[in-house]
Amino acid sequence: MDIRDRVCDTLKPLGVDVVQQGSFPDEELPAKVITYWVVASPDTRHYNGRIAMTIPKIQIAFYSNDPSELLTLPDQISNMLLAAGFHRDGNWRDAAYEKSPGHYGKMTDFNYLERGENFD
Repeated sequence: MDIRDRVCDTLKPLGVDVVQQGSFPDEELPAKVITYWVVASPDTRHYNGRIAMTIPKIQIAFYSNDPSELLTLPDQISNMLLAAGFHRDGNWRDAAYEKSPGHYGKMTDFNYLERGENFD
């Protein structure tokens, strides 16, 4: 399963749109949204000329026009991703306030170990 699909499927039960960062104009942002961005996907281990595993890093951001949601939803996001096998790489940090759509945000990074074909 592609890492993008894995993130979207994992977070779907929250009932919040999960989209690729920058996929729609700021003025069209919903009241709350989760975005993702694949920061890096290096080949980390090879065996016999094939990729044995990769560990993509993905940035997750949560934006809301209600700053009180920043106190609870990031922890729910973390718990769901951790339960799905992701590993958090750092703490949640503030994202810049977006004045025009009126959104506050938090972001953090996660890693996920993906095994290559025939290496399960």
